[in-house]
Amino acid sequence: MQVIRFDLTTFEDLHSYGLTNILNDLFSFMQAEIANGNVIVIERRYSNAQPDTLHSIRNIQELNEFKTKF
Repeated sequence: MQVIRFDLTTFEDLHSYGLTNILNDLFSFMQAEIANGNVIVIERRYSNAQPDTLHSIRNIQELNEFKTKF
C-alpha cells in the first residue's frame, strides 16, 4: 500500500481555471490507485509549517464525496 499525497490547492486551482478535463483525469487516476489498494491523502500545504491532512481517501465512496465539492 502506498500513500499518495495531493495539495488541496491543486484541485482548487484546476477548478477555478475551468480545467475540468485535467481535474477529471486526476480523479480517474485517484480511482485507479484506490482500486490498487493505495490511499489518497489530501492536505493543505504551507510554506512555513507542516501540512494539515484534510482527507484520507480509502474507497470509491469517499472519493465520490470528495469529488462533489468540485
